[in-house]
Amino acid sequence: MITHILHYPGGLTEPLELVSEGPGRVFIRRNGEIVVAQADTWRRLVQSGSVREVGHG
Repeated sequence: MITHILHYPGGLTEPLELVSEGPGRVFIRRNGEIVVAQADTWRRLVQSGSVREVGHG
C-alpha cells in the first residue's frame, strides 16, 4: 500500500492509504475504513498537490 497525506486548507492533514487502483475507481483506507473514489477525481487531487505520496507501507 502507498501512504498519502491529504492536505486541507488551513494546514490540516489526514493520512490516506491507497489500497487498490482500477481503471475507473480507487480504493482508499481513510479513518480505518475502505472508501471508493473515482480514479479521475483521485488523479486531479494528486496533480493539484492536495494529496501527496509519502511512502510505501
